[in-house]
Amino acid sequence: MLRGAKRVREPGRRSHRQAGRTPGRGRRSAAIRGAASVRGARPRNAIRRRGWEQTRSARRFGILSEMMGIKGWSLTTAVVVCFVSGALARLGPNDVQSGLSPVDRLLLAQPGRAFRHALDSIEAGETERSERFLVAIAARYPVIADHADFERLRLYALTGRLDAALALGEAWSHPDSPLGADVNAEVGRARAARGDEALARAAFERALSATQDGDRRAAILTELGRSHRRSGEPEQAAKRLLEVWVRYPLADLQGIDDDLDALEAELSRPLRDADQYRRRGDVLFGARHNEAALAAYERALERGELDTRGARRAKRQRARTLYRLRRYSEASEAFAALPQSPENRIGGASARARSGEVAEAAEELEKIAAQVRGGQGASAKLMAALLWDGEGEQERARALFASLAQGSGPKAATALWRLGWGAYLAGNYEAARQHLERLAERETGEVARLRARYWGARAAERLGDETAADAFGAIAREFPFSYYGWRASRRAAQGPSERPKWRLAPGEVALAAKDLDRPRILLEAGRTDAAHEALDRLYLRVGGVEDRLRLAALYAEAGDYHRPQRLVVGAYQETLARGPAREVIELWWHAWPAPYPEAVFGATEGRDVLDPELLYAVMREESGYRPEVRSVSGARGLLQLMPDTAERVARQEAFESFRVEDLFQPQVNIELGAAYLDQLLEQFRGRASAAIGSYNAGPHRVVEWLEDQPLDDDEWVEAIPYEQTRNYVKRVLRSVHAYQVLY
Repeated sequence: MLRGAKRVREPGRRSHRQAGRTPGRGRRSAAIRGAASVRGARPRNAIRRRGWEQTRSARRFGILSEMMGIKGWSLTTAVVVCFVSGALARLGPNDVQSGLSPVDRLLLAQPGRAFRHALDSIEAGETERSERFLVAIAARYPVIADHADFERLRLYALTGRLDAALALGEAWSHPDSPLGADVNAEVGRARAARGDEALARAAFERALSATQDGDRRAAILTELGRSHRRSGEPEQAAKRLLEVWVRYPLADLQGIDDDLDALEAELSRPLRDADQYRRRGDVLFGARHNEAALAAYERALERGELDTRGARRAKRQRARTLYRLRRYSEASEAFAALPQSPENRIGGASARARSGEVAEAAEELEKIAAQVRGGQGASAKLMAALLWDGEGEQERARALFASLAQGSGPKAATALWRLGWGAYLAGNYEAARQHLERLAERETGEVARLRARYWGARAAERLGDETAADAFGAIAREFPFSYYGWRASRRAAQGPSERPKWRLAPGEVALAAKDLDRPRILLEAGRTDAAHEALDRLYLRVGGVEDRLRLAALYAEAGDYHRPQRLVVGAYQETLARGPAREVIELWWHAWPAPYPEAVFGATEGRDVLDPELLYAVMREESGYRPEVRSVSGARGLLQLMPDTAERVARQEAFESFRVEDLFQPQVNIELGAAYLDQLLEQFRGRASAAIGSYNAGPHRVVEWLEDQPLDDDEWVEAIPYEQTRNYVKRVLRSVHAYQVLY
């Protein structure tokens, strides 16, 4: 902690002497009304947990109960009555003659439940009953008839009824179905099982032409290659299997390398040449599997078979991969060995700076800026200015920033900001205010303008200008759900006040109710993957807010919290910053969802300083709520834990038989991430901004920054040397505030 530093408390922060109390609770209704309520005492975790659960329940059932308004009836009773009466009403004459019992016919009135029951019957070995259900579903519900027929085809194949499977597949009656590739692949397998390899390959070719999905194409190409091999056609087999090896190295397929090894032995020549290794490396690089990409590029270069252009590309990609892997000295050498184009020179200078040769890198970047016009020259000049500024060479940096500020565009705006911020840190508040006012005039977006407005007000405050408090109040009222709006609310002249009136444009309704029936039924049937694919197709057609909210709700029901967030954040960034509106509160709930509640509350229960809001805020920023994400640097899972960090924390937390791959399990990742975040909060005495910065950049760097910068907390965050970490801390703090208000 800084000695003598005056600090504004950030959300979620509390000292050890404040056990049981934290700011920011119980603010949801006030925020929706547009008032910032006074922060009260923190109730115990169990009570807070019930509050979160009640909020989530309200999201699910509140609208339904209001619409029903049935006096004297419980919601459960009403739902049961509605189900039974609706089911009976939907029974038709064909259902009576379907061979199903009365109970089964009643079940058939609910397509999702009926489909689930049919699939469960297959698992239970009740194949005849399942077949009857699938036939009835296909006849009764055209919206999922293709899925019912496809499952029947698979049932026939599973039970060895290959003639029935082929008859159904060859007579496929759903030309617009997205299942065409899967159907033809099943037909191909059935043909292969009967020994009809030529007909099997024809079906596989049809399947291949019906899909662009990478995993499906990899599986179908593998089937094709192995069919050629069974037919004694090794050249054709090698062609297909090599395509899988090069283009789909991440496909979850077994035995591809063994197949290729056997074919190389059979053909008495190597099949995987240098260019194929290079192209495989490009795919791995694009997927951010950097260690595997580096190995592929190095293998390609070792073989010495690449032409001049291919070798140059492989060497450049190797340099970029080394940089990604933070092997900066090696990256610098690799860039130096490349043709010295402006792009390669800039890459090399950046690697030199990261490896500790900052002054030399800045000198090189200034040379590039003097020699190269256009965007690359401006980029080099800006990088040089930032490096000199970080080295304490303010005059040299200021001259470069001033030159850039004369232009236009993002780099000029960045330079103008650095001039204003540099003047502020130097105590030249009048100059800072002037630079920041110019920047505020230049910025085109309201949210982008907030930084200049906030720090212009801070400069005015330092000058003793009484209008600063009013400026803070305006920012807080207009954008209470922005980082600077939250900061400004603590410096405003007065307490709660009415927010400005604004209206959300509804936008186009592009999706009809029937468009959502298919994914909804598939979800009810437990076919989450199929529902997800159906939702992804609708994602491309989405229109205004109504479409987005309906689609987001179904994604969340499918267990995907990332796409709902992107659906609303991508379209309504400024709206979200203005704070919740009661009529579309779901917009904010999808922007800041609360998934995995049992794991989150279980992981934070009993922690001295860690609250669920901070854990969710870090999860949002790290992975976007995606449990399967893996970063460029190898971080894994919801909270993006590095393997070495996770292994250390697992030992400290007495985990049994922990494996790195367990980090893709939400429960494990959340528990270890919570323990690590709690350790950081303890290390920095509950200071959330420092703990968040440590989570991103490492605690050793934050310790150095705290020693170097005895500043108020908002100033310290703005002065974080790493732009990525600085923006990360701001986003997480903003989300902590959002979670405190929404839940």
